[in-house]
Amino acid sequence: MIKSIIEACQVEIDINDDGTVRVLSPNKDCIMKAKGMILGIAIDPAVGEEYEGPVTRIEPYGIFVKILGGVKEGMVHVSQMHTSRIGHPEDMVKLGDIVHVKSLGMDKGKLALTMKGVAGNPEPDPNAPKNRPQPPRRDDHRGGDRDRRSHGRGDRFGRR
Repeated sequence: MIKSIIEACQVEIDINDDGTVRVLSPNKDCIMKAKGMILGIAIDPAVGEEYEGPVTRIEPYGIFVKILGGVKEGMVHVSQMHTSRIGHPEDMVKLGDIVHVKSLGMDKGKLALTMKGVAGNPEPDPNAPKNRPQPPRRDDHRGGDRDRRSHGRGDRFGRR
């Protein structure tokens, strides 16, 4: 990981036995970028801290955002994207959009983020379809249109 930071930021990194890390470069911006990446590896985002980063993935249940220079990725659940109800995350953001998020902490080992109450984010599209089709669900054979009696299982009360 250190080698990739050295290559990406064009810096030299020295790590002493006592844990001290020195980042060297004639370019201050390169040093700051490398420092952000190192901190992103070493620490978890503090609860309540605000960050910004690109939307890297969109799912029906939320979006994934890379923060801390792309070192950490967290999820914004669709219910945490706006104070009003969002039908689908694509009604508000597109892949690659830069969004502003706040850390909610770790949830089951994953970084949870929110966009609620964070300035600078896009607003939901008021013309978005209200009844967007949902992705197909797998048939788990617990209901549906099939006739249970044709399979010898009886009616809904267990009678044959």
